[in-house]
Amino acid sequence: MKPLSIYVHFPFCVQRCRYCDFVSYPWNGRASHLEYLALLQEELVLKVEAYGLKGQKIDTVYFGGGSPSLLEVEDLGRLLESLDTFFTFSPDVEVTLEFKPGVTELLKIDDLRKVGINRLSIGIQSFDSRNLHFLGRNTPVGVMVQVVEKVRELYSRWNIDLIYSLPLQDLSVWKRDLEKALSFQPPHLAVYNLTLHPPAPLYWFRKVHPRFFPSPEAETVLWEWAVVRLQAEGYRHYEISNFAKPGYECRHNLGYWSNHEYLGLGVSAWSYLGEIRERNTNFLRNYVRRLKENDLPVVLREKLSPSRKLGEAIMLGLRKEEGFSLEELAHYPPKVAEEKLRTLMQLVREGWLIENQGRFSFSPRGLLLANQVLAEIVD
Repeated sequence: MKPLSIYVHFPFCVQRCRYCDFVSYPWNGRASHLEYLALLQEELVLKVEAYGLKGQKIDTVYFGGGSPSLLEVEDLGRLLESLDTFFTFSPDVEVTLEFKPGVTELLKIDDLRKVGINRLSIGIQSFDSRNLHFLGRNTPVGVMVQVVEKVRELYSRWNIDLIYSLPLQDLSVWKRDLEKALSFQPPHLAVYNLTLHPPAPLYWFRKVHPRFFPSPEAETVLWEWAVVRLQAEGYRHYEISNFAKPGYECRHNLGYWSNHEYLGLGVSAWSYLGEIRERNTNFLRNYVRRLKENDLPVVLREKLSPSRKLGEAIMLGLRKEEGFSLEELAHYPPKVAEEKLRTLMQLVREGWLIENQGRFSFSPRGLLLANQVLAEIVD
């Protein structure tokens, strides 16, 4: 069996950012999350037994949220120790923590390394105070800079998240943000277009005040400038939204995009094992109740059909720099492979994809509308 990845969801936040539509709940201090951590342990025991995962080799662990950096360092350490008792960690296991750049978190940076966290993903989003206000983030820029400088000093593998297409953001504002990030020489940068869905407050704000947001044409200018600038600095554009210096790609996310198996723990977490994909409940109360009844918190489970599985393999392959290889079609029933090949060739004819020596990848035009193009392939 190939190495497995583990995703652990910590759904608590001090306050919800205005662009966020992820599953999250108000954080009420350590007492509130200690019960949640105990339930994570229960879920871990149940899933290891139910799925026969004892001793399984683990290549990456990712703590996401929410704001998992709210956790006390010793609590994270105990959780990693529990994982280590059930699984076999690879010697070079990658352990990532999504990290909010705040005053309290600043004090944890060094100690996190000591309990096994070896990669931090810093949710900067913007170095511009006005942008941060729109996003509902109240950390002073000066504190964020201190966090980045401390992380750069202590970690070899780390990431900065940035968002573009923010309200009132033109090219000059975006250039300042990206240049500020580059001044710290991060080994990895994730650059995301502002994507809004209910219940994010900014979703409703944009519906009422669309004039405050960049037009689609302006978004294209922001994105294309960023790609050229990052590539000029030696970053590989190895996935649609991700750029890394060679050797510093996020292995956990590469596992997702390479269609590898993963185990999800916590509220709303997804798992993909064998041909089965499943999701835990989104509701904290339901998660607590089911685990206290010694029941798995899974509310959705589906066995992927060959067509769905191939569609997702193509979708995930296209997200990566190298694209999707025709050789992969040989692993699927001929009728399914022929159907998906027709779809791929149609997208090539329409100019959304490029085919080169048996590999399909996005055209520059297709990359700008990647989500819409990928939806056609999966459907």
